[in-house]
Amino acid sequence: MRGPHDVGGDQVDHGKLELAERDLEHWETQTDVIFCALSAKKFMGVDQLRRTIEALPAQSYAELSYYGKWAAACITGLKENGLISEDDIHDALGPEDSTDTVLFRTSDCVRVKEESHGGLRWRKPHLRVPGYIFGCTGVIERVCGVFPNPEASAFGSTAMQPLYRVRFNMRNVWRMYEGGEMDSCDVEVYQSWLEPACGPEGAADNTRANKRARTQDPHHGHSHGHEDHTHLERSAVEQAAVDKEGEEGASQRIASALYRIVTAKSLMTTEEITTTVESIQNAGLSLSGPKIVARAWTDNSFRELLLKDASAACTQLGVTAANNTATTVLTVVANTPTVHNLVVCTLCSCYPRSILGMSPDWYKSRSYRSRAVLQPRAVLKEFGTDLPVSTEIRVHDSTADLRYLVLPMRPEGTTDWTEEDLQTLVSRNSMIGVTPALSPPLPSGILHAS
Repeated sequence: MRGPHDVGGDQVDHGKLELAERDLEHWETQTDVIFCALSAKKFMGVDQLRRTIEALPAQSYAELSYYGKWAAACITGLKENGLISEDDIHDALGPEDSTDTVLFRTSDCVRVKEESHGGLRWRKPHLRVPGYIFGCTGVIERVCGVFPNPEASAFGSTAMQPLYRVRFNMRNVWRMYEGGEMDSCDVEVYQSWLEPACGPEGAADNTRANKRARTQDPHHGHSHGHEDHTHLERSAVEQAAVDKEGEEGASQRIASALYRIVTAKSLMTTEEITTTVESIQNAGLSLSGPKIVARAWTDNSFRELLLKDASAACTQLGVTAANNTATTVLTVVANTPTVHNLVVCTLCSCYPRSILGMSPDWYKSRSYRSRAVLQPRAVLKEFGTDLPVSTEIRVHDSTADLRYLVLPMRPEGTTDWTEEDLQTLVSRNSMIGVTPALSPPLPSGILHAS
């Protein structure tokens, strides 16, 4: 049976590729740096990273971001290797409430904790409490039983939690609610999100809910009439909660925990991480891929060596061909008028980062990884590359120790160009194979024929 990571040829519709480029968030670059350093120091290796990522529960694998998976896998790997303990993980992540003890009874008044209150561990994608009831007070309508806690699955936890149906008066949730005074909404809430909330006579204390409701007054810039909320799908409710709570999600929390763990255990220093992050952020200014391609376009003997032994050819240019996380072998494949090469990694994101820099989001996406081996022509069209049927497409699935670089065809009209000038026509995408090399600009004064 295929694991959740093995998506090559997956016919589930993952949608069109998101081609817009973005800069990595600081925490993403930081996570990348931490793993690379752990690998260099022999604390864990790339194969262990892959295995621990692939061992994530299917839901966590699907919902954690790319670097969220890396962070979770690093924490798991460090624990496996005896470098950190379960207590270290709990200290960094916050408490994980695992209990089958039912603390509340029917008719008890309870308040839903604010997301940031009480050291709760996860947000989206493990968030199982909709944000519109954060801070609101209600009454236990039913004790539903004890269930595995869906918020604790990132590390395969089997933590248990009592689950309750809590009844909220609509007017305590939405200040502008226009329905009846007794209208209510029942929401399933796990025990870890609840705290007692009764006044002296046992009546529900709605101070926090009322304060929160006032912030929803349209005069404060947030109109929340019932017509905007009563028919929302669950996914929309959860997204609204994510929007309310800001950028940080489960992936970032795990990454933050990883940072705290490796610095607290002296596996890395903060100065070491900061310096490496800065160097990675500046690395894009001097990528070696265009230099390699331009030399191959102008020197036939170098081209022949590059296609036969790319590592040896790169050595001639003073370029390191192997990735810094593992001993990889660079393999170069050449496009011709009759053959077009395309590179993908259907299992994760194997990629010649020492040559091309950090891989783009679309290369790591499920859509690209599943469709590149199933619908390569359709994928290429999304990048604007429409090849004739007569052109043979060769897809290279980089799943182990080889790292592929496509040698694009040299654009016409560049016969007299220098290597330095040619480098300006070599894009990262052309070396992955999703586009050809850039065309030279038209000479000044020459217009396209109408």
